[in-house]
Formats: sequence, structure tokens, C-alpha cells
Amino acid sequence: MKTVLISFLLTLLTISNLAQSDIEDYIPYESTALWSHPPIQIKVVAHVMKKSYEDPENFVEDSLAYIQEQYVLVNEFYKKFAKPVLKTADGIDHFIPDSRIEFVLDTVLFHTDENGWDRVKTVSSFNPKRLLYIKSFNEETNEIEIEGRWRTRLKRIDDSLIVSRSGVGNNVYQYTFSKELNGSTFLKLKQKFNPDSLGIISFYKELDKNCKLDNWAKYTNNDETHLHIFYTGSSRSNVSFGCGPRPYFLNLQFLSNSL
Repeated sequence: MKTVLISFLLTLLTISNLAQSDIEDYIPYESTALWSHPPIQIKVVAHVMKKSYEDPENFVEDSLAYIQEQYVLVNEFYKKFAKPVLKTADGIDHFIPDSRIEFVLDTVLFHTDENGWDRVKTVSSFNPKRLLYIKSFNEETNEIEIEGRWRTRLKRIDDSLIVSRSGVGNNVYQYTFSKELNGSTFLKLKQKFNPDSLGIISFYKELDKNCKLDNWAKYTNNDETHLHIFYTGSSRSNVSFGCGPRPYFLNLQFLSNSL
């Protein structure tokens, strides 16, 4: 848990818009006086996004003490850096014992919002401008022929296809392999194909909102006076990761998994 949170906070600091000269002027070396480089406090608002009241799949109000402890650990890390083991190219020991940065947890808010919680999910994709039409079906081999060359693109999507006449339907199939021949794409299906559903193909795709600004805009009103950290989840992936595309918010995904 400590390692995950520290790495994301380090990522946040590396995306600073400061010029290199400004960063050099700030660095608090071991001999740097406190009067010229006083400690910097970054006020933090933590937002815990719960999937639902019945099944939050995240921290809950009873986890408040644990969340607060995370920032104690992070501040300890930033206050006590270890000396580098490897020698630098210029031979100078660029050691910073204390970053003089402190993250102050100002508020912890809990939101029940499945859309805000679900940062990476699988959704059906139906684009009326780029339709995949089924030309024929081979009952003996259980293969369908799609008009056009789609093999390369189909490799980049999930292996489930939705087949219908109107673009909206419940006929879902998986395919084992694909090939292209004479301007058509052939897919061999795992499930027995229903010829009555012969028509249009749509498919599933990944919708990744991990780095989107919607939670920050909705729950902070684009506040730039605090660092807003969102604890979120995903219906597609169970891996801990995060994103901080702006200096005012950071998204941490499935951090509670290591509880």
C-alpha cells in the first residue's frame, strides 16, 4: 500500500509545469537554510468513490483511520530520503535528506456513484458510420463472412461480437480465429450461429476513464486550491494503478485491494 501511494505521488510531482531553473532554485539540499526553503504544505481532499450502497467495492466510512495512516506513511517517506547507492556521472553527491513537502489530509469525502467509481469498463460499440455486415454463413464450419478487411482491427478488441439486425440485440458470439480472403473477413465462432440473426455486427471495447477529468469537475467544481485524490475502481480490471494528468487531482485505482 505504501509503495503504491508513494509512486503515484512521485508521478504527480514529475508533471510539474515549472521550468528547470525554477526547480533547481527550489531543491532543498542538506545545507539549504529553512528560511530560504521553508516546508511546503499541500492540502489534500480524499474522495472515496463507492460503487453502490450495498456493494461499495472500496473503502467505507469505517476506513477513515486507515486512510489517514496512508498520509502519515507518505510524509515519512518524503521527510527521510536515503542516500543514493550509485555514483553520479559528475561525481557530486546530490543528496536531499528532506523534501520539505508535507501532504496535509484536510478532508475525506465519500461518494456513491457507480460511474465515478468505474474508471475502466467494457461497453458495447455500435457505430452506424462503420458497420460490419455479415455476407454469408457456413453452417458446416460455423464461420461467418464479413464484408471488408477487418482482421487487423478485430485483433484489437475483445473477442465477443454482438450480432443483430438493428444494432441492438442479445446474440453474443466469440470467435477462435479469423482470416481474410478476397476482400472479406472470415470468423470461426465458438457458439453455434443462429442464421436468423444474420445482419449487422458490433463488438465490445474498453472504455478507459482513468485519466479523465469528470470526477474532478463534478465533485470539486474544478478546484485548484487542493490536491484531490480519488479512490476509484473498475469493473474490467482488478489491478491497482492510477493517473494524474493534471496538477490538481490524482486517481488511485483499487488501492483498497491490498487491505
